Amino acid sequence: MAGNVSVNDMVWGPYRSTFITDPQGLDDPSKRTTLELVGGDFHDDEKQQPIVGTADPAQPFEPPIVTDPDLNAPDPYLIVGFDTEYKTPPAVTYKELREGGVKYKVLSYQFRAATSTGLEWEGICLPDGDQRLTVGEFLLFVVASGCRRLGIRNMPKRIYLVGHFMRADLPAFGDFKLFAKKLDAIRGTFATGSRPIKINLGADDVVVADLSVYLCDTMLLTPGSSKSLRELGDLVGVPKVVLHADKVEAKRMISNMDEVRTRDWELFRRYAMTDAVICVKYLQQILRIYFNATGKFKVPLTLSSIGVDLLLGHWDKEGYKYLDVVGKEKFLASVFNKQTQRSKKVVKTASVKRLHRHESLIIECYHGGRNEQFWFGPAFEDEWSDFDLSGAYPTSMALIGEPDWSAIYTTNNVNEFKPWTLGYAEVDFEFPEEIRYPTLPVRWEGSLMFPRTGTSTCSAPEIYLAVRLGAKIKINDGVIVPQDTDQLVFRDFISDCVQNRYAAGKSTLTGLFWKEISNSTYGKLAQGLRKRRIFDIGDGEMRDLPPSKITNSVFAAYITSFTRAVLGEVMNAIPKDRMVFSCTTDGFITNANASEIEECTKGLLSRIFGSSREGLTDKYEILETKHVIRNPLGWRTRGQATLVPGQSKDVKTTVLAKAGLHTPPELDTIETQNEEIVDQFFRRDADSYITLQSIAGLRDMLEFDDDLVPTSMDRRVNMEFDWKRRPAGITTSTKYNHIAFSTVPWESPEQYVTVRATWKDYNKADLMCLKTAADFDDWAGFLYITTIIDGTEVGKYLDSKRNGLRRVRQMLCAAFKKGKAGFKSNSKIKDQEFADILEEVGIPCTVKNVGSGKTKDFIPNHCVPTKPVVVALFKLKKVFPRLDIDRLIYKGDDNDMVIDLNDLPSNQFLDKVN
Repeated sequence: MAGNVSVNDMVWGPYRSTFITDPQGLDDPSKRTTLELVGGDFHDDEKQQPIVGTADPAQPFEPPIVTDPDLNAPDPYLIVGFDTEYKTPPAVTYKELREGGVKYKVLSYQFRAATSTGLEWEGICLPDGDQRLTVGEFLLFVVASGCRRLGIRNMPKRIYLVGHFMRADLPAFGDFKLFAKKLDAIRGTFATGSRPIKINLGADDVVVADLSVYLCDTMLLTPGSSKSLRELGDLVGVPKVVLHADKVEAKRMISNMDEVRTRDWELFRRYAMTDAVICVKYLQQILRIYFNATGKFKVPLTLSSIGVDLLLGHWDKEGYKYLDVVGKEKFLASVFNKQTQRSKKVVKTASVKRLHRHESLIIECYHGGRNEQFWFGPAFEDEWSDFDLSGAYPTSMALIGEPDWSAIYTTNNVNEFKPWTLGYAEVDFEFPEEIRYPTLPVRWEGSLMFPRTGTSTCSAPEIYLAVRLGAKIKINDGVIVPQDTDQLVFRDFISDCVQNRYAAGKSTLTGLFWKEISNSTYGKLAQGLRKRRIFDIGDGEMRDLPPSKITNSVFAAYITSFTRAVLGEVMNAIPKDRMVFSCTTDGFITNANASEIEECTKGLLSRIFGSSREGLTDKYEILETKHVIRNPLGWRTRGQATLVPGQSKDVKTTVLAKAGLHTPPELDTIETQNEEIVDQFFRRDADSYITLQSIAGLRDMLEFDDDLVPTSMDRRVNMEFDWKRRPAGITTSTKYNHIAFSTVPWESPEQYVTVRATWKDYNKADLMCLKTAADFDDWAGFLYITTIIDGTEVGKYLDSKRNGLRRVRQMLCAAFKKGKAGFKSNSKIKDQEFADILEEVGIPCTVKNVGSGKTKDFIPNHCVPTKPVVVALFKLKKVFPRLDIDRLIYKGDDNDMVIDLNDLPSNQFLDKVN
């Protein structure tokens, strides 16, 4: 080869290459295309270093695709939309993945290129056998194609290589492992941060061009509701190519694109090229939207980073200094650089001293959304509505005024904690027994529960609401941050986002962009408050996610607290003959009707929320309806499905939250997925497993040199209740032949912790399924006995099932042989006869067991009172009327931790099930 393509000191391949651009070239070398870059007249300045290309004289120039130039760009640039088609191997196990070198077969590399001056071109090339292009060779193909086909003489050195979920496509480059360490791992994919990859195109000792390549992943720039490439294509007006009208056949073809390439090259090419086109069009629109919003040209890394930029810009225009707003100050720190092995001074920020003094408490008051399942199993048919707070977090953000960090003070006065107060406290609390949905959060192992009594770290809105609901509150440690509510620091920013969204159209790309900006900015306020580990590619190790520029515990804790408080106020105002089925973050499912819900939103917190929303949207609104269904099915937090869909034409009529369960990929509609989940629920048993199809993890790909290949693992189907609430009554649905139960709050967090631990112990051997009343009785008996005998002598050496039958057999045989507990010492009943009697009343027994009673001590009150034991003893008393059951049964001590779920009553809601 006459030259090379290199990255820094790494040689990446020839600068003059032959590419297969037609499938006939796989067999016929004459059907291959040679592309070449050479040195010549080119100028080198700070803004641009053009590439001079030579066109193959045998290939006539093609007319360029001309689009609107980007007049906002200060420097020329080239966008390269990048995509590959590949054939994946069958799903591998995690063990096979860790053995390394699991690869897919690359079928094609395709691109769509667009210059900032408005010229566009595209191309596709095929690898020869198992050959893989280097990233330099690929860019040579891109650049030289433009030179040859369009006669372009000068090209910018700044290149944005953009793809959708680049974690899938980047491993197709043969030198992926060499440049991967120069990338950043962000949300499970790859991108470059502020530093580009440097690629030198050269001929011998002559550098033709020094390229700066930035990797952009559209997955990081897409609204939360539009993550698929198909959805992005619809947003930019470039629909994905449909391989076949039949969906099943289309999915089969996607899995076998090698067949499509052989059989129908034009269809293959159109399908492959479309993805690259979508990526280019999408990034171009993002650049325009960003410039229109900020007046600056920038390729952002993520949408949330755009939100931070816009917010800081707003504060700057309004005269706020962002460090003053977020309560931070600068300082010099010494940082050790592993690569240079030297320390250097850098400017960092930290919370101002007065805030820092109280920050550990405030961080403890930061919690996520309220997520609970209030009903287990099939519910009853009714008009069930799924309501969400309208723009919950942005609306709550807009209430925050400019803090006075110098005036922070401590207080134990509960009356100082109002809905609008930036107040934080550790409190002891006790709600009245009639409160169905207590509102003070208690954190346990990363999740929130809401018991009737306990100790909570929480914020002012929830403290205010608890007092309004009649709770007794004692503040152990409280702090308040004064604020100027005439200077609402987020209001104008959020208002602009909302107005821009409505002006663009809520379902347009620009509209979704602005919705995501306002929502994701809240996430930046909370970034780093709770430990979250991310993978550092450079170090090859996990590290803590650092705070963002605007991370602030005071703001984040207040926003989430106010949202939970509004939700709690509405739920507790629901009429007693109505119920809440479940709640998820900022919404809930209820059978309360629209007029009743309107009454429920007349509390002070709701009115404050509605007024804040009106200030942002010019419309007073609190709740919006997301779904309407006829009959829900629930099993655990974020686990709901639809048994009977609704009939509304205005909103969705199927609710589905899978709680971590997966459905087969061929089920691509909410309805078919719902059917599968419902079926899994009713046919589950202790041996139910599903095969989860996943993909290789980012860290595994780098560590074991794997491509993004499918993985599979068998996982037990766990659709049991999570015990965040206490069962209050139980019934059996005759239609579905399955139990259902309603719930009430636990008395204390300790009860919840005990039940969770006991449930885990109950499931040690096999996962137990609560499908029948008998299943529930067995579990209730196990729980009752565990809590009544915990820490006692009676609890020692109990059989694993804890039904107590083995213990009661031992004591009965000893009493029978020794004439205790009402038995005659000279009984004429034979051992075999006594064994038969015990068998008949439900106590497994052999003649040998009876005989061993001679050598066993009779210990009074040593039999645990499980339901099987009590039932058996009362049956036995009919045979032996003088049997003294009180001498046998353990009475236990007065213990608040005894949890008795036996013989639960029915209630008005359970009565409706049948």
